[in-house]
Parts: sequence; structure tokens; C-alpha cells
Amino acid sequence: MLKKFFKDEEGSEAVQMAILLPIILLLVMFITDRFIQYEGLTTTTVASNEALRAAVVQTSKEDAKNVIKDTLENRFSEGGIGWCSGRFSLAGDCCTGGAPDRNYCGFVRRTVFPVPDPQGKEEEHMNHSFLTVRGLDYSIDGTEILQDVSLEVPEGTFVGLIGPNGCGKSTLLKNIYKTYRPQKDTVYIDGKDVVSLSAKEMARQAAVVAQENQTEFDLEVLDMVMYGRYAHRRFLEKETEEDLAICRRFLEEVGLKGYENRSFFSLSGGEKQRVLMARALAQESRLILLDEPTNHLDIRFQYLLMEILKKQDATIFSSVHDLNIAAMYCDRVLLMDRGRIIKAGTPEEILTEENILQIFGIHAQITKNPITQKIQVYYIPKG
Repeated sequence: MLKKFFKDEEGSEAVQMAILLPIILLLVMFITDRFIQYEGLTTTTVASNEALRAAVVQTSKEDAKNVIKDTLENRFSEGGIGWCSGRFSLAGDCCTGGAPDRNYCGFVRRTVFPVPDPQGKEEEHMNHSFLTVRGLDYSIDGTEILQDVSLEVPEGTFVGLIGPNGCGKSTLLKNIYKTYRPQKDTVYIDGKDVVSLSAKEMARQAAVVAQENQTEFDLEVLDMVMYGRYAHRRFLEKETEEDLAICRRFLEEVGLKGYENRSFFSLSGGEKQRVLMARALAQESRLILLDEPTNHLDIRFQYLLMEILKKQDATIFSSVHDLNIAAMYCDRVLLMDRGRIIKAGTPEEILTEENILQIFGIHAQITKNPITQKIQVYYIPKG
């Protein structure tokens, strides 16, 4: 079959095969090098191997790397399906990891198939993380802003990011939605490295409401919201009736029905913020990223927009300035200080009097609201 396929009446078949066979061989070697699966049962995972954990804890970083390297290589040679979580980091950056569905082990230089550990905890953990950040560092003009930031936002949850001014919240979000360019293999959305995503692919995955929104050209409000439908249209394709209906619906939800033909520049700061929220909602992405979205809004619309966000069928990750709003709407809260995520948990676990005093430098009293049954933060300024 190959002979017939490569036959050339004007040339020598032997010469052609001499050229093509090494190429085919290289392709086969590349494929087997990238995807290796051995016969036999699954091996014990690195993450669940208590003996290996103990060895890592009791040894130096360099020695621990060698322990893990030897363990992985031995398991490959003994048979079984190799597995490496890419998250086992008691020894530091011992494994480069990879996307949750494509784990690449830096030691054995292989893409290894993810096989659940005996308890299934790691696999369950990986499957539910929609936004993942691993070991993200970022500097501006030589000043380190983010230091080894790692976090996970489970799919379908509302996670709030809190911290004092200048702690790195906006810089972290800008790395996630690529206003800043993060390092490769540090930020994943739905298992995909954001560095590899095109602008349109990124727009399908994530909608953004940034803290600073500047536009050089004035547009009518409906046209501004229509930008949210960009990811759903082909190049030069006109908007559909469905696009128009979606945009009008979200304008009405944010309280701007009747503003469709108003100039965006003529609006107040709060009205502009609501237009941008409508645009993000009209995008219908699975992830919504927000940087202090209640800026410029009066009390009514602060809570209205949070109610709208809470009922979306999407994963929400937002920096939040108001701790009571974080307590009311967030499923989980990440506490950030000096470029690091220092604590993570439920609002009840994170919004404590001790944490608020330590990080924000103000005394507070924490109670439970008898109506909402959510915690309430009362600030006590120094008199």
C-alpha cells in the first residue's frame, strides 16, 4: 500500500522510501514519547504515597526532587499506568505539571495519563476547578507585585478576593484576563493555558468587568453592550435578532431600559458601570471576572448587581472592596496581602476580627444578621 502510495514514475522508489521512512520513524517516536501507557494496573499516585510524602518532608528540596524522580522512573519501568498530579509540591517546584487533563511530568519528560488515586480526592479536586492559578509571579518595573500566587475557583462558585489597597488584587486579575501577559503554565481556564488562547477564544471563556474602563470612541449604549456578543459571531457577521434580544434583556436587568440610544459618554460613572456589567452578562461566558464591580454605584445598585451575578449560571471570581458584600454573596473568600494569597475559606472562616485587624489595621465586631443569617462586619475606628 505504501509502495503504491509513494510511487513516482520519474524518481526512484528506493530513494523516496529512504527519505520517508526516517520521517515516519521520527513521528512514531514523537507520539510514543508524548503518550506512554504501559500494560498492567494503576500505580499508587505520588500525591497519595505517604512514604514518599514523609521522605519529602524530611529531606532537602534537591534531594526530594531526586526521590520523586526515582520513584516515577521506577514505576514507569515496573509497568502500570503512570500518573503525576503536577500539584505535589512539598519539595518545591518538583513537577512542572500541566493542564488538569494533560499532566506533564518534568522529570520523566512524559505526558502521563491522569489516573485517580485510591481515595479519588485529587481527581475530584482537579475536575471541579474551572479557574486555576499555579505559582504566578509578576513584577512591574523591577518591583515584585505577585509572589507565587496559587488558587483554584471551583466551577459554578462565587469566589471573592479581598485585601488592602496595593496588595496585588488588580494585578492578579489582569494576569488572568491577559491585560498583563502571565507566564506560561501558570493560569488555566477550564484546563486551558490562557497564554495559548486567542482573543476570541478568551472572550468565549471569560467576560471581564475591569476597574478602569476607558474608551476612545463614543458609542450608543446598545452598541457598547453588543460588543459582548463578539465572541459568538463570525468575522464581519451582523448581529442577529437573538443578539439584540440578549443585549436588551441585560440592559433591563441592570436598570437601563430606555437607554439603548443614549451616548455612553453622556452617562454618569454609575450608569457606565452598569452598561459594562450588561456587556459582560451579554457575553454569556462560563467565567466572569470582576475588579471591584460595585465602584461608582449607589447602595441600591451595588446589591442589585450582586444579586444578578449570584443567579448567573457561571463561575464568578471578583475582587470585593466591601467586606459585608463579600460575606453576603461569596461562597468562598481569598485573603490577599503583599502579593500573596495568605488565607482561603468560607466568609465565616476568613472575615474574623483577628484577620481584619491584622490585614486592614482596623478593629471590627463580627455578628450574624438575624434577617439574612450572614455575618455582619461593624468597624470600630480608633477614637
